Amino acid sequence: TTSLRIYGTLFDSFNIKNPSNLNFFSYSSFSILDLNCLSNCTNLFNVNISVSPNIKNSHILASLPHLTVLKLDDYAPIWLDKETLNSLNCLDEETKTSLLLEIDELDKIASSIISKSASDTEKIRAITLNISNRLEYDLNANGTEEEAINLAIGYNMTPIVDALKGKGVCINYACLFTALANRLGLDNYQDISTNHTWNLVKTNGAYKGYDITNIDLPYAVLESNNEIYFNLESDYTTFFNTNQEEQLYFY
Repeated sequence: TTSLRIYGTLFDSFNIKNPSNLNFFSYSSFSILDLNCLSNCTNLFNVNISVSPNIKNSHILASLPHLTVLKLDDYAPIWLDKETLNSLNCLDEETKTSLLLEIDELDKIASSIISKSASDTEKIRAITLNISNRLEYDLNANGTEEEAINLAIGYNMTPIVDALKGKGVCINYACLFTALANRLGLDNYQDISTNHTWNLVKTNGAYKGYDITNIDLPYAVLESNNEIYFNLESDYTTFFNTNQEEQLYFY
């Protein structure tokens, strides 16, 4: 058996020298993975994709002729569409059913907040407002105590499940943004540091960062004259309502 395991890579592309020899593929990373790299892996029968929000061209999974074992986690609804999911007979029924429910809910949210024909700027604004109104940051997951750490680990294991329940930490904010941005056709990806994650969207030829976690605070952080300061009298909606969201430091 020829196996390829990729964990936490910084590379966003790779070529498989002898694709027909590959039988097992396992991937876990925040780098962008275009599944077209597997399109010629005609003998690939076992695939495991976990903790990976930046997967592109998921339909390739349905075209692999010998794929019989597929393992996905709660990051899959971010990038997996309903049509592809329904064609994946190699996925166990329990996982398939739970993913389908989440995908349905994400599809409904995306279609309810704005039209796909809207501008990229309008879509980003709509997603930001929806997530900020939908989610509440769980301060109990902050800190170094065992209880806080375990709570944060749980949120990282089920980013979409918890986001749809309306509570979480940065992973839930960012993953929900990625999921909605994908459904609305935005060119985007999710970045990560040692203890935080946020989103980037391509507009006007360049990627710009959006940190919804830090926007959704009881105050708005502004940048004025190249200095950051806190406006304790207004929350972020004030700046959206007055078309001044570009002043928000994390937007």
